[in-house]
Amino acid sequence: MKPRGKGKNLTWINADKHGFMTTPKQSFKLIDSYARQYHLCFLAEMFLNKGQTEYILCFRPTEESQTSDRYACRYLNVNVGEIRILQQAQELTDSVRILLNKELATLGPPV
Repeated sequence: MKPRGKGKNLTWINADKHGFMTTPKQSFKLIDSYARQYHLCFLAEMFLNKGQTEYILCFRPTEESQTSDRYACRYLNVNVGEIRILQQAQELTDSVRILLNKELATLGPPV
């Protein structure tokens, strides 16, 4: 499949048989686990933006959060370089942890 647009050739990101970019599973699991443990939220979606420069993450509250709006969500942008570091280190970086702590505090109560 030919690359479209002005996106970068991100060789560490795979495409499925339909040409859709696949999410780095380890990063998804790390971010989701942290959000569940410390903010009673879960990572519902993680996908590349059109320019392939950032991942867009969508968080939603878990049932345990007992929020009044069960359809609440919070979108965050994380640079692809940051996700690559997560993939390699297999742990959250301080900058991602700080971002999650700051932004998810408005979605679910901290644990």
